[in-house]
Amino acid sequence: MVPQPRLGDLAPQTQAKTTQVTVAAAQSAKVVMVPNLAPKPRPANLRTTPAPEKKTTRKATQKGSVCGDTAIRGQALAAIPAKVKGCGLAEPVKVTKIGEVALNPGATISCDTAVVLKQWIDKGLQPAFGNRKVIELKAAASYFCRPRNHKKAAKIS
Repeated sequence: MVPQPRLGDLAPQTQAKTTQVTVAAAQSAKVVMVPNLAPKPRPANLRTTPAPEKKTTRKATQKGSVCGDTAIRGQALAAIPAKVKGCGLAEPVKVTKIGEVALNPGATISCDTAVVLKQWIDKGLQPAFGNRKVIELKAAASYFCRPRNHKKAAKIS
């Protein structure tokens, strides 16, 4: 199993290195060049304690936008109360579109998650498709706090 690249691993200098891969087609084989997405080495001055997280608010800057970003479209929702420790969202949003990419169906998530999703779409997903544009993502799931396998007393999933 190969680890998946992190958002920071898709830097331009990483994309310059390529690896040849042979792709078998119906009648012939085709050699394509794919980016070498090996992880970057850890910096020597790696922090031992994580930096405090920057809280993203869901304040809209334009009608229909949420999370302080006009590219993130949706609506603010009422707080989702915590039924179990570790659950609940104080300021959930239902995101229906990020830039030109629609989420079908809309996803109930936090603004922090929406901002990171936008970064992934802009810096990872769209560049991976080159000249072709991604217009829709099928959202298989969004916020749902439950115990593992729906079993009482199990850890939160």
